[in-house]
Amino acid sequence: MHADVSENAGFGYPLPTAKELTELEGIRPLDGDALHGPIPEELKNALFGQLTQNQGPKLRTYAVLDATVIFGLAEILHSSGLSHQFLYSGAAGEELSDVGPWLVELSEDNSFARNLLTVGDGPSHYWNKRPGIFFRSYLPIEPIAKHLRHFTRVRIDEERWALFRFWEPKIAAVYFGSLPGRHELFARWCYDSNQRVIERWVMVYCDPVWMLTAPSTTGQHGKVIKIVEEEDRRRFSDVAWLQGVNEIAKSVSQPQWSNASQIDVERTTAIVANWAAGYGISGKRDLGRLVNVALRIGCRFDMDPRFSVWIAALGNMNVPANIRTLALQEKAAEYLHDTSPFAERLKMVERVIAHHIERDSDKFAPLDACRLVDHKLSHDAHFEFCNFVSGRMEMDPKLPPWPEGVICALACLLGACFLTDPSRRVWVTSLRDATDLTDLRMRLKRFRQKEPI
Repeated sequence: MHADVSENAGFGYPLPTAKELTELEGIRPLDGDALHGPIPEELKNALFGQLTQNQGPKLRTYAVLDATVIFGLAEILHSSGLSHQFLYSGAAGEELSDVGPWLVELSEDNSFARNLLTVGDGPSHYWNKRPGIFFRSYLPIEPIAKHLRHFTRVRIDEERWALFRFWEPKIAAVYFGSLPGRHELFARWCYDSNQRVIERWVMVYCDPVWMLTAPSTTGQHGKVIKIVEEEDRRRFSDVAWLQGVNEIAKSVSQPQWSNASQIDVERTTAIVANWAAGYGISGKRDLGRLVNVALRIGCRFDMDPRFSVWIAALGNMNVPANIRTLALQEKAAEYLHDTSPFAERLKMVERVIAHHIERDSDKFAPLDACRLVDHKLSHDAHFEFCNFVSGRMEMDPKLPPWPEGVICALACLLGACFLTDPSRRVWVTSLRDATDLTDLRMRLKRFRQKEPI
């Protein structure tokens, strides 16, 4: 099981509560369409503001940037007028300058610094590319570069070493977010002997933006500390997995009626990828097929009794995964082709609700409601489906006291597990807010007519 996918500051992991860690509200980038506009005040304060008004050393702003993200980064820095150093030394410093990390001191009025903070489609708008991480320090660039070079290569075990790409925002988010609970390691990153090197890290490319302030005390100088633990490596693996999930989510298509946001699709993709792993399915193309189906019939269609025959075939490990997913996709397409269009089935749900409103003493039985919405299924399939949905209803304490027939009709339309389906979030949020069945019916009608709720 992998981390949940969510658009938060920890890229799938919630940020811990710690006095050193602060979420920054109201941070927004420069707009690429607004030429020469000022850096938004909150962003400027986070990256270029001074901690005190007293005369004294200036708090500087640094970034570690990835040359694999910004094409021609070395040449850009050489012509930028900014102080910069490559963090790999020796032979690696000569061979990897086009793919490795560059430390650069930024100034507020420099055009390259502004490009790092600009969102847009232009080739020099780097915000959405997330090219690195930012931090603040009172020290000049030379001692900082020397300090950070200690962390670019870490020991895995007694025999193996590995490069540590701590400047990648997704890696930095899960790694630095865990440091407040690991004092010795936290201090090692922020201090060199008894001298504080880094005052605070500013995770600008996270959502929300957050800041990590150095601990007030140093660690034990000279103590051997493992920079990357096994738990860190597991989290990095989850980050890579979530990145793959997001790539799949961007490639799938959703039905027009879905109303799902991109993050809803990403969460749906993560759920499908988790349960599909139990069937030996992990390839991007295969998962893409399953997600396309899930967006139409529900993210947990593997649990839906209506599709148990499909799932049984999906679990036949003697057949290659690509053949199994292709066959399931074709079955789903056939099923959707043979059923009534979505708008027509939505009308049937409205009809079930109208029946309950007009004939309160003569309610629609769940079985009859399901038959009305999904006429393709057999009696036994409907019966099993209704029992499954009823069991799910008992597990949801937030469910309004709607008649069971109404819930079953909605489940036939949106999926057996629609109440916890991320791709149905907009629907469920609106429907939960319905004050009564009349209001519920009107909300469904607005969905059908694509009116605002």
